[in-house]
Amino acid sequence: MPLPRRTSLVVPLVLAVSLLAAARPSTTTAACAGDCGGDLATVPKTVEKFVKARWKAVLACGKKANPTCPTACPRPDGAADPYLLSPGCAALVACNLDALAESAYDATWDDAATCASAAATACGNVRAATAGKLVSTKLTRRRASKMHAFPKDTAKCAAKIAKVSGCDPAICDDAPDWVDGIFPLAVSPTGFQALPFTVAAPGEGVATLTIATVGTDWGTPDSESVVVSYDLDGTPLGQLVLYGGGTPTAYRILLGALAAGDHVIGLHPEKTLSPNPKAPVSVTAAAAVEAIPSGDPRYDFTRYAPIVLGIDDDVNRFPPHPGYARSDVPLIVYAKPIPQGGYTTYRYVLIWSNEDFGTGVYPDVLMARYGRTTDIEGIVEVDVDGTGALLETRYRPDETGVLPVFAGSYRGTHPIVRVATGNGLVEDNGVSTLAFGIAPYAFDDSGVPRELGMDLDPLSYAIMAKEMVREGKTEPNPNPSSKMLSDARNYLFVDYDIDVDVGGQVLRGIATVGGTTYYSDHNQPIAGLSPRVPDGVGRLAIEVPVGTQIGDVQSYGLRGVGAMSGTLASARAFLLDAGYLPGPDHVYVGPQFQSGANPSWVVTP
Repeated sequence: MPLPRRTSLVVPLVLAVSLLAAARPSTTTAACAGDCGGDLATVPKTVEKFVKARWKAVLACGKKANPTCPTACPRPDGAADPYLLSPGCAALVACNLDALAESAYDATWDDAATCASAAATACGNVRAATAGKLVSTKLTRRRASKMHAFPKDTAKCAAKIAKVSGCDPAICDDAPDWVDGIFPLAVSPTGFQALPFTVAAPGEGVATLTIATVGTDWGTPDSESVVVSYDLDGTPLGQLVLYGGGTPTAYRILLGALAAGDHVIGLHPEKTLSPNPKAPVSVTAAAAVEAIPSGDPRYDFTRYAPIVLGIDDDVNRFPPHPGYARSDVPLIVYAKPIPQGGYTTYRYVLIWSNEDFGTGVYPDVLMARYGRTTDIEGIVEVDVDGTGALLETRYRPDETGVLPVFAGSYRGTHPIVRVATGNGLVEDNGVSTLAFGIAPYAFDDSGVPRELGMDLDPLSYAIMAKEMVREGKTEPNPNPSSKMLSDARNYLFVDYDIDVDVGGQVLRGIATVGGTTYYSDHNQPIAGLSPRVPDGVGRLAIEVPVGTQIGDVQSYGLRGVGAMSGTLASARAFLLDAGYLPGPDHVYVGPQFQSGANPSWVVTP
């Protein structure tokens, strides 16, 4: 009989804004209930000991049918001494081993009564002995981060069973499958782990890996991240900068074209690339993988999404940039569709955690004008015809707005570009020790602030904010009257859509808290780069007193500098919570018309 198996499909995070919402396929779970997560994190060797002891008891019963049904085979209780596993883990192991006994012994084992109805055949004995040992071996390989050796273990199992005439060795492929569904899965600094998955039909592969790195934090100097390389079925694909710290964090990656069937994602930490190579890496959930089929609205923009070679401290340096493992890490890619006559252009926009160069030299201005210190740049465009064929690829090497035709290399259908500057300009050549294949979201930023792209993964706010604090770019004593950058939790973020009858950067944000009005430009004269905004659609941020909550905001909006008239169509305001994530918001829908000298468009929640 088939053994219980656990398979998963991707569950992508989506933003409830414009365009296509990514599908959320359902997830199926194993027939056996229970959870070994806590036990694997604290006493993994005890789990292995219980598996060995329980299977040894099954072998003793099954070989000679002693005792014989209806007397159940005596087996140890994993929740009792000396194992003391959690009841859920003990039950999960027991259920899967009972299923293995039924599969190995077949007609001589009663699965319902969990007993031997007759002495095992020669085939049953060898299947039970080798398959049970393989389960224990897999648990050990996982604990020791040596899963690269497991294919040989499986081959040895099959070869031993095949020596018995007419005995089917397929059990070696199925017996340890249930182990892949129990987590966490540790990845040692010098080890290798495997995340198997199966897709029913071919398509463009997107995987979500959920990983925690206890002991790292993007806000801690010299312990910002761990870098992990990943491969598909042994073919190297790229690197992950694990910036999420000890909290399990979802990382979306491109896998390229997937054939139907079984595959394996391999993980290997890169000690020399990691700021904190000793930090434990733990995979906390099964790889969630989807093969997006041809005809799906996400198919074209996913299979032509770029691979981005990042700035590092070795072969793709940009002095004095420390490299993406410590600063400006790529977080999000989204694809904007631009319909053309007979074809569609997809513009790929990349969001980095920070911009250390260019406008990024003035983080206070970035926050005032854009409500962020992340860097958001369009880097690649592709033209795709109605049949899905690629017509042309272009890339953005400078600020002229003219994108030359791409002449570089592809990984399958994915163009490879290299970040060549500290403010996100790219080239179509070169190498790097960091290759980012970030699976794109669908997001049309037409008519909305493109900063909403950060909401595709709200963790981007936290990574942005922590980097500013770690790099010493925030004022130690927050002061809303000072134009120096403050902690991101001290800002009211305002998305706006306004039209006025004069051009230029003539607007500033306003917010009233506790009877005092605060300004996005800090109500200071402009000296250098203007912190004010023009009309249109955008986001700005207003520094407010520490501890302000959305309910404390008495009013917010925009104020003109000079004589003008215009209409505010809509506005939205929110603050970040204690964990730097977007909190409750207030939404206003106009229209609201104002005119005169220094007019104000005020929203009262």
